[in-house]
Amino acid sequence: MRVMIPADRPAVVVVTGTAGVGKTALAVRCAHRVVDRFPDGQLHLNLRGFHERQEALGTEEALSDLLSGLIVLS
Repeated sequence: MRVMIPADRPAVVVVTGTAGVGKTALAVRCAHRVVDRFPDGQLHLNLRGFHERQEALGTEEALSDLLSGLIVLS
């Protein structure tokens, strides 16, 4: 597997597909392959897309969680 993410500039990667095709597995595998490019750490966001007792995470809540993780928003 080859992960082609530009090292010299920011990149946005979107993984789409129907449930159960391996989107999360692909994203996690790619993240493990490029972890050395991000020495400041990692963020993980559980969107709860298929949680039995909780609704999926909304856009505003997801953004708030990510910004809190970066200590941009407290």
